[in-house]
Amino acid sequence: MYEDISQHLKDMLKLKNSPVAVALSNDKPDLEMLDGRMRFCEMLGEVIQNNRSFCTVSENHSCDGGACTLGLRAMPESMRSGEFLYKRVGLFGSAMAARRFFNSNLRVEAGTTKFVSFSPLEDAEFTPDVIVIACSAGSGMRAIEASAYDAGIAAKGRMGPVCSTVVAAPYLSGNVIYTLGDAGGRKYAKLNDSDVLIGVPLEKMGPLLHGLEEMIHS
Repeated sequence: MYEDISQHLKDMLKLKNSPVAVALSNDKPDLEMLDGRMRFCEMLGEVIQNNRSFCTVSENHSCDGGACTLGLRAMPESMRSGEFLYKRVGLFGSAMAARRFFNSNLRVEAGTTKFVSFSPLEDAEFTPDVIVIACSAGSGMRAIEASAYDAGIAAKGRMGPVCSTVVAAPYLSGNVIYTLGDAGGRKYAKLNDSDVLIGVPLEKMGPLLHGLEEMIHS
């Protein structure tokens, strides 16, 4: 169903890996359930690196951050207070700084998602909400410029966890979002040091492809 879109993206952006289709739903798709537990970023990496397709529920997500960001369950108090990122992870110099960062990340409302599905875009048998592209900085620049070709509305850059920046943020805002990701997300998704990530809401993919085609032929 999305083979042509995937191939156009691969050709025009010189992608080494398939774009990833991600969907948040309350109805179970006709898709194999993931066996076991992983972090969201590991799940993303399974698709990018190994071309796997699967569906997940809250119990499959070993990282509270990813599961809560995608609306599968409520965020633990230790994360909301900043104590987890401050004391256990050591990512911030105070609980206050961690709390500020936490509150700056977009998240889908808790309990409003039952299933999160993943697939290489060309194999997707469900309608994706967001398409995630892992690419070089140069290809990312071309994609971001192309997304503004028709309307002149620039894509948004966000810093933060991969689950928020490339899925929750484009899902909630309707904007094309690009990010460098975060240390854990890059590690568990097995991204190359030169990779950037772009989250594209499905409704913005048509204009992005049109922009790429026009800019390539101009």
